[in-house]
Amino acid sequence: MATKVIVPSEGGDLCVISECAVSAGDRVSMGDLICSVETDKAMVDVSAPCGGVVLAVLYQEGDEVKAFEPVAVIGEEGESLEEEESPEKEKSPEEGKPSGTEASLTSPRARRYAQENHISLEGIEGTGMCGSITEKDVREAAGENPQGDFRIRTFSRIEQASGRHVLESLQQSAQFTLTARVCADRLLQLRAQLKETPQIPELAAVTVNDLFCFAVSRTLPQFPRLNAVWHGQELYEYETVNLGIAVDAGEGLVVPVVAEAEKLSLYGLSKKSHELAGSCRAHTQRAEDLKGATFSVSNLGKYGVEAFTPILNAPQVAILGIGAPVSRLVLDGGQVRETKEIMLSLTLDHRAVDGAYGAKFLQALQRNVEQMDLLLAR
Repeated sequence: MATKVIVPSEGGDLCVISECAVSAGDRVSMGDLICSVETDKAMVDVSAPCGGVVLAVLYQEGDEVKAFEPVAVIGEEGESLEEEESPEKEKSPEEGKPSGTEASLTSPRARRYAQENHISLEGIEGTGMCGSITEKDVREAAGENPQGDFRIRTFSRIEQASGRHVLESLQQSAQFTLTARVCADRLLQLRAQLKETPQIPELAAVTVNDLFCFAVSRTLPQFPRLNAVWHGQELYEYETVNLGIAVDAGEGLVVPVVAEAEKLSLYGLSKKSHELAGSCRAHTQRAEDLKGATFSVSNLGKYGVEAFTPILNAPQVAILGIGAPVSRLVLDGGQVRETKEIMLSLTLDHRAVDGAYGAKFLQALQRNVEQMDLLLAR
């Protein structure tokens, strides 16, 4: 009897097939990779629930599929496949979607565009994977011929989720940003010393961002209104600092969470944040790794950005932006000397906190950063 390979519900109700690892006719064993799906939160591998021959692959790469839907069917060689096993064949003509082979070789975006513009898919030659019809193929068949070559930008599930999230954040909160410069001389000197201390090799990997995150984790407990999350109309102020650290995952921005950061040593915080960032860039992070943040940090300093306005990671009420070190000349005791300064940008939700409270946090953070060596000795 044939067995359906079902998409799990990890990370959300809707996902996209990012990679098909098998084709119809392939023989697989229990646990073999059938496909990988991309959700709003993470990449999830779908494995074979049993051994046998792949009788059918029901979706192509790039197709959207709901949780608990079958993506493939496994059975014995020569076993017949019931027509109802194919999700595309279950759809009626009234839905405006083709059935059978035509549907399985047409991307969801192409079908949607064709339906909205009353374009027949019949006779359109597909240029996508396995000859599938893409949206670009439908547009060209409809006579759209813009000047010059073009490529349709398809956003990943992570990018789409990130875009929706920041738009909702701006629409649903009263955001404003405070900025302050911090002298980073002692912090940068400490960073250089850690890299050059062979007696403690594990500290050589500590970054400037790790040092800032450490300072934030030690400063926040004094300002509980910033270490807070909206739950409906109520503001929950947390004693534990669950620190969200923004990571460029290559296909969108994700914010993994270092839980109980205030309890970790500098090395422990650095190690955990690097592990989370690595899994995000490899798209192997768990959905649980992205939940529960009470405050977030975003650092664009490595890109040479001196200052920017970070957007709240709702439902949190505060996020700190960190810029690149900038050399400046200052007058110190009648003498001109060079110093390194870093711009901090604190975005707040004015519904939860006012500017004076945020300014006090920045002052306290400045002191801790400028006296980083003393902070580590506490």
